[in-house]
Amino acid sequence: MASLEQFEELKTLIMGVDKKETVFSEQLTKVERSLTSMIHEVKADVNVLNVKFETSQKEITTLRHDFTELERGVQGMDLQLQDLKNDKLVKQKIEFQQQIDELKEKAILLEKHDRKYNILIYGIDDSNPEENVYATTRKLFNEKLLRDAQQGNSMPLANAHRVATHGKGPKSILVRFLHFGD
Repeated sequence: MASLEQFEELKTLIMGVDKKETVFSEQLTKVERSLTSMIHEVKADVNVLNVKFETSQKEITTLRHDFTELERGVQGMDLQLQDLKNDKLVKQKIEFQQQIDELKEKAILLEKHDRKYNILIYGIDDSNPEENVYATTRKLFNEKLLRDAQQGNSMPLANAHRVATHGKGPKSILVRFLHFGD
């Protein structure tokens, strides 16, 4: 059997193991408390983060809604602006067309007024390359139109020249008088 010494040694060994187990158990309890505390802190932090995340999600949803409303508003404003531009362009086009019509009318009146001093003569032979158009015109006036040669020669002419025709035949003569009464 075992001797008392061995028994004492075994008792000391068991007591040492028991003491170590108690120390280990105490340390394990401390670690457990520490981990439990850390877990509670992490849970609290996660809850705070969840609240912040949910708040951020709501804010994002609100911002998306606001953005959609702004986008619709901008589109509506763009359409209104386009309509205003189109209306303005149509009004300007009408005004410009009226101004063009008025200017055309004035140009016609000016041309009529300016042309009243002119006479266009057709059918006069233009075969002579050294023709003096003034002399040809005066000769025509004296021989065909006027009975008084002095009156035909005294009419002051501003200009006389040949004008190209679009058809066949001699070029016509354009004569501009200085006075309307001539």
